[in-house]
Amino acid sequence: MVNYKLVTPYIKYYSIPAQSKVIKKYKEFDPKKDVFQGLTLSEQQMSLNSAASEIRSIKDVIKNRSDRYKGDSEGIRRYFVEYQKNITFR
Repeated sequence: MVNYKLVTPYIKYYSIPAQSKVIKKYKEFDPKKDVFQGLTLSEQQMSLNSAASEIRSIKDVIKNRSDRYKGDSEGIRRYFVEYQKNITFR
């Protein structure tokens, strides 16, 4: 849950306005049917490519955060060990 809150600003779909100033007629969607109903083949491919690109982008963000967290954790452990060595040798 914590990672989700950190990654949410990077997700493009949250920044799309509720209504478009240009598009006045939206395609109808029936949740009981297929997600791709009413889309042409090129629109289906474009939506899948866009979703895959978004997933790769979010995975990269999470991986970079994970690597940074791991590096910071190792640094903290190293400094803690040095601190413990200094206390025990005194």
